[in-house]
Amino acid sequence: MHRKRQKMGLEISLTERKLYQFLDLLLNSPHNLTSIKEIEQAYIKHVEDIVKPFCGKELKGTFIDVGTGGGIPGLIMAIMFPETQWFLIDSVKKKINEVERFIGKLKLNNVRTVRNRAEELSSEYRNYFDGAFSRALAKTDITLELCAPFVKKGGSCYIYKGPSWEKEKQRISKACSILGFSEPKIVNYKLRDKSLRTLLIFIKVKETPEIFPRRVGKALKKPIGTYPENIQGDCNGR
Repeated sequence: MHRKRQKMGLEISLTERKLYQFLDLLLNSPHNLTSIKEIEQAYIKHVEDIVKPFCGKELKGTFIDVGTGGGIPGLIMAIMFPETQWFLIDSVKKKINEVERFIGKLKLNNVRTVRNRAEELSSEYRNYFDGAFSRALAKTDITLELCAPFVKKGGSCYIYKGPSWEKEKQRISKACSILGFSEPKIVNYKLRDKSLRTLLIFIKVKETPEIFPRRVGKALKKPIGTYPENIQGDCNGR
């Protein structure tokens, strides 16, 4: 699309140019950070999916992208909202190294990265961020446990999902009540390829108990939304 517009002599914005530059970097990375190989399809699946729920809206503050992978959604949101600050984390060294290369190529000064697990980093940045973003990390209740400690009271957790998220409703409700979040605001939208998508927005209404997140691997092994009611007792020693 951007190349067609350039051939027609139409100007594209600096923001749009940077978004396509990011996609070029992503698709040509030697580390297979995305299965998509065609740039316009990548624009729909990555850029449009991330930004559509925020069209016409403002975003201010400092945010964390938990499990950023190839830089999605963090780098896209950093480009779209240059006044915001972003902190991208992932436990995989090659992914973080590649995201750092992208940041340099894109000349982004509102993004920093850390290679670490959320469970190990959360004590240093507890209640620090205005919001946490995540896409394709894990089931929603697991993602919430990993994100919750980072978000300050009154902040939000934004989780991108496909239409099957409704099967997780019971797990989500339990996780919200334990971790200090409201029931999610549900933003449904459709992409140009007719894909149905949902952004779940959770408001943090009270402090997350200090026992969360549990030690590395525990959130995945014993998901908070499926665990017995005495989960907090089980967390002694985390």
